[in-house]
Amino acid sequence: MSWILRYIRKHHVALLALFLALGGTSLAAANMINGKQIKPHSIPQNRLTNGAIDALRGSKGAKGAPGARGATGARGATGSGGVKGDTGAPGSALAYAYVNLDGSLDAANSKNVLSSLYTPGPGFYLYCLQVAVPFHNVVATQDEFSSTTHLEVAKGDPLTSCGGHAPGQVRGDATVEFSGGTKQGRFWVIFN
Repeated sequence: MSWILRYIRKHHVALLALFLALGGTSLAAANMINGKQIKPHSIPQNRLTNGAIDALRGSKGAKGAPGARGATGARGATGSGGVKGDTGAPGSALAYAYVNLDGSLDAANSKNVLSSLYTPGPGFYLYCLQVAVPFHNVVATQDEFSSTTHLEVAKGDPLTSCGGHAPGQVRGDATVEFSGGTKQGRFWVIFN
């Protein structure tokens, strides 16, 4: 320990100057430099504390106005075909038929129509239909369009041209008349 005291006595002026130089600079920096004297962006972010970074950021501002709408993008590729849907519910028609030129019924396209009778007359063609179910109305549509043909449909037999039917089989009668033309045509008839 004596050697330390001898060293201090010999170098006391140098040591005092060293301590003043080191401590004095720190003391001056701590007491004399403030935030107004630091140049902007002169301290890197990795040298700042998290608290200092948060204080520099400030609070979140108000939401800005939306930008302009962008251009429409390119059309996408066609998707794969969907799966086949379920079979739909049956239609509401109680009976229907496709009637041929000779008055016969197309069985594959007919339901609940028992028979059709074809009676040609002067200037008209009459089809008498026997229906197996009660119905309220009947509609007929030509399968081939002709501007000179007129199609009339009636519930029952207003012209009494169809004759009688076997009892218990027929629930209703209908007549379809083509008139005003030179030929008759195939047609659809629907009963509801």
